[in-house]
Amino acid sequence: MTPGEKERSKNLTTKSEWTNGYGFFPFNQNEGNHVNQYNYGYGAKLQFDFTLTDNGRIVVGYNNGEEQTVPIKFFFSGDDDVWVFIDDKLVLDVGGAHAKAQGLLEFGADGENNTVTSYVSKIKDSNNKDSNKLYYESLGSNTKNVKFNKTNYQFNWKSKNQMLLPKNTKHTLTMYYMERGMWESNMAVAFNFPDHNELQVEKQVDANDVRGLLQPYFTNSTRQFTVSIKNWATHYAALDSTATTDAGGSSGIGFTTKQYTIPDYGSVNAKGLVNADGAQYTTSKGENIQIVHGDGKFTLQNGETVTFADQFRRGSYISLQEDLQDDADQNLYAPTWEIYENGKLVTQNQGDSAVEVPADAPQKMQGNGTTPDDGRMEKY
Repeated sequence: MTPGEKERSKNLTTKSEWTNGYGFFPFNQNEGNHVNQYNYGYGAKLQFDFTLTDNGRIVVGYNNGEEQTVPIKFFFSGDDDVWVFIDDKLVLDVGGAHAKAQGLLEFGADGENNTVTSYVSKIKDSNNKDSNKLYYESLGSNTKNVKFNKTNYQFNWKSKNQMLLPKNTKHTLTMYYMERGMWESNMAVAFNFPDHNELQVEKQVDANDVRGLLQPYFTNSTRQFTVSIKNWATHYAALDSTATTDAGGSSGIGFTTKQYTIPDYGSVNAKGLVNADGAQYTTSKGENIQIVHGDGKFTLQNGETVTFADQFRRGSYISLQEDLQDDADQNLYAPTWEIYENGKLVTQNQGDSAVEVPADAPQKMQGNGTTPDDGRMEKY
């Protein structure tokens, strides 16, 4: 936080005196570093998808070759109301007007399911009635202590029942936050959900330039478009199904799936792009798992999205090419491509210490042709 931002976010007492602390004020009316009017009337929503490891823990390091793990957690601190839902089910309730309080979700595993346990530092009486969707029990002297951002927090209440989540599935976390005012305003969120490799390929047929009566023949068609996919895994060793440790590096840190357990499709030994034969994917048109054919190809139709989850190692080269070999296809379709990251079109092609961007590489990830190409190359 810059000095100017600090000046514009001071927490005040009921007498409008500074508390020596800083708060969360996204909508204050400011003039320079001076606050003309504090705005306490707002709320916020945070929503994202996540996946869990099989045991609900994440690798944070290695000690003499042994994995060091900690539970996956979601942490909140602030005032006032906070409700957290997972898959539309209430799992954390820090509701009501109150001073700064903390909430914690801790994940684990029990048989075929992952588990979610909810903790709160303090609660209002209305949050602890049998009629409430969550019922908390006192931890008594066995309080739970957790450190976030070098600060220790104590949790005195624990959810009586754990939420169960099916393993190896994607879940959605939604947090609602309300500031009631009129003095301090605090909000902090922290979590350590593991990273999840996911590649999606979507096909859209644009028939705007087609004569009106003919448009449905393109947009409503169940015609299957063929796409080939290749992979070159430049990190970690060739896949060894019997391996229990990573011969190519600490690939388990921060990931849902240990990277050395993901297939390389023979590309490590080939030292180049190979067909991703056998890669698994799901499709928006159905729930069954599909397999890339032996020739490295899969099909999709207009409006369909296929998703490859943890099928390619982080840092891999991936090549996609739409197959329009027939003369009729080439006369009917003029393919273009776009590359999105986290739902947004990539508009700036950037390199770093490990990736080089050639001078002639495109900046905005859009182009004509059947093969997306961002031009980036890994540095060796």
